[in-house]
Amino acid sequence: MAKEVDLRLGPDEAEPSMAAQVVRVLVPLLPVALLAFALNSLGRQELMAFAPEVVLLGAAMVFPLAPQRLTTNRELVIGAVVAVGAAIVLTLNQLFADVYAVGGVAMLGAPSASVAGGALVVDAFSIMFSLIFLFAGLIVAVASLSPEIEQAPFQGIYFSLLMLTLVGTMVVAAAGSLLTIFLGLELAGISTYAMVAFVKSNKLATEAAVKYYIIGSVSTGLLLFGLSYLYGMTGSLDLRTIAGRLGDFSAGNSGVVLATVFLLAGFGFKMAAVPFHLWAPDTYTGAPSPVSALLAAGTKKMGFAAAFKVVVVGMVAVRAEWSIAFALLAVLTMTIGNTAAVLQSDYKRMLAYSSITHAGYILMALAVAGAGGLAAESAVAAGAFHSLTHMVMTAAAFVAAGVFVMLQVGDKIDDLRGMSKRQPMLAFSLLILLLSLIGFPPLIGFWSKYYIGLAALQAGDWFVWLALALFLNSAYSIYYYMRVARAMYFQEPDEGAPVLRVPLHLQAILVGAMVFVVAGGLYPEPFFNLSLEAARALLGFA
Repeated sequence: MAKEVDLRLGPDEAEPSMAAQVVRVLVPLLPVALLAFALNSLGRQELMAFAPEVVLLGAAMVFPLAPQRLTTNRELVIGAVVAVGAAIVLTLNQLFADVYAVGGVAMLGAPSASVAGGALVVDAFSIMFSLIFLFAGLIVAVASLSPEIEQAPFQGIYFSLLMLTLVGTMVVAAAGSLLTIFLGLELAGISTYAMVAFVKSNKLATEAAVKYYIIGSVSTGLLLFGLSYLYGMTGSLDLRTIAGRLGDFSAGNSGVVLATVFLLAGFGFKMAAVPFHLWAPDTYTGAPSPVSALLAAGTKKMGFAAAFKVVVVGMVAVRAEWSIAFALLAVLTMTIGNTAAVLQSDYKRMLAYSSITHAGYILMALAVAGAGGLAAESAVAAGAFHSLTHMVMTAAAFVAAGVFVMLQVGDKIDDLRGMSKRQPMLAFSLLILLLSLIGFPPLIGFWSKYYIGLAALQAGDWFVWLALALFLNSAYSIYYYMRVARAMYFQEPDEGAPVLRVPLHLQAILVGAMVFVVAGGLYPEPFFNLSLEAARALLGFA
């Protein structure tokens, strides 16, 4: 067994020289100085528009400086919650700013600010997806107050990586250029590679991180190749310029086809779409539960935001090439995801395949967006709406998995026997979340699927078959979701099994998610209206 190495100075060791101490102090301040220099070049309007990202970048630089011996997990969680909460407040301020207000109603069609000639643009689409990412980050930050994270050293680095992941996702949401899309994807991707493997004592997490990293690296190459084809054909990185110039190419052009194929593969990994999904079950199962929630609820939605930008906006002129491809991918993803979920006995692994299935539903919205016209607007709105609802449902479901680990319940579905008697609140909130994932009315999960199906029916033609696939797969999913409910409510707990106590902060996440699912189902209009404004902003951006 390897001995621990004590890095403290011994009695015979000399103190570091004055120069070394100065370097040790100044090096961490270098990124702060660079950030300050960059901010100084921005005008007041641009600075306010990107204030949420600035706050998160500042927090990412501060967390590694927190002394390990003097900072507890609880203090770091509070710091992360404050940083993400501030970013949420600033983003909501953008949503309801006077520049958008028309008769007291948020009108988000036009960009409020842009940087570097449109490389980053704040509009309704970027604001909505930023809020999705930030609320996912808030849930993850609160859930990180857990023994899974507390046992790991250098926790300040963990929260710094969380902040950088959120910055990367928000950059993608606001991107108006292929370059900023790629930079955002990689900033979030590299950060999450490290987060998956952060608990080094967990061999499953280390294995999951290696698989995630290797497949992620391959997908990055494929995606970059597809983006480079678009740049080579159009001579521009700007999405609007690409959209205009791609119209000069004939249907079936080999360059367009190759770009579509490589982009499909690259984005397929980010979305965990079949057949590019093989990394997801092992990664979600092996990673700490808060990190699994971040991957399923946050970075996966980043992949869809990027695809909406590049494909629906940048490649609108060649939508015939990608619409059918995304439709086939959607049907494969939702069907194979469901089939694999039925076969699982592990709770987290079942949730991983459930998340893959829901990726198929959003892919369906991408496919229907290729129909153009009002159907495209409805499809993009429905895809954004389902991204929001699924973020809340799946994040809370993975938090429940973390609760089971914390209370040593077990990781199998059968281990949840009698949970309604051992912990009624946990069982009931999880039941509501599972019913919403099925699409049970009148919960919010029903409405998000309803709007996707409605967009397909509105498009007509062969898109109607996608609506049928959505309905059949939603019915198919009842089996494995209700297996969990059956174990919790219709099976007896083991003899002598104690009553469980869930920590207050985790109760708040589960109850809050349940309230959102129920209240949003009874009154979905505000959320869908925001999604509709986001769709109009995205399609108008082209």
